[in-house]
Amino acid sequence: MDEHEFIVSPRSRKELREIAGLVRQVCGCREAKVDIVKLVEIDLARLDEGFVLHLPDREDMGDIEGLTNPIEKWIYIRADVYDGACRGRGRDRMTIAHELGHYLLHRQADFPRIAKGAEIPVFRRSEWQANTFAGELLIGVQHIHGCSEAQHIVDRFGVSFEAANVQLQVLRKEQLIIGGEVTMNTK
Repeated sequence: MDEHEFIVSPRSRKELREIAGLVRQVCGCREAKVDIVKLVEIDLARLDEGFVLHLPDREDMGDIEGLTNPIEKWIYIRADVYDGACRGRGRDRMTIAHELGHYLLHRQADFPRIAKGAEIPVFRRSEWQANTFAGELLIGVQHIHGCSEAQHIVDRFGVSFEAANVQLQVLRKEQLIIGGEVTMNTK
């Protein structure tokens, strides 16, 4: 468990998928591969006055790749992670999308931390919500047709193999994909 995980208002995967779709729509992301750097650096700054993206070095952030404070309107992305995302590295793109998830979803001023060993439903955990939002944003179900293997998702959406596998498993479990074919209206 992440020591910085918080109890947040409940959100289902379906709701997070809808929010991710709305973000894609508002920011004009029509292609399968989201330009997450542009979305955070330009679109978010345009849509939310006062937002600031900070890019500190590893010396300043250590092992922390990103931090978000939606109340104070900032996101910190470690400079090497930002550079990796600019170069198309899937894991770094996911990190930025994850921090955007915190920014958009967790705007309440005070969330209680999850105590060690506490049994909190996954849909009330801040990290699950941010990860789920990031996966739904970067791997939009409206563009998933024909992706029967994780490598297809990696190639189409510019994400890591791990993220592609997670999303593929979720979509199969929900029976949105069977054998690479979309089985129902995903909009």
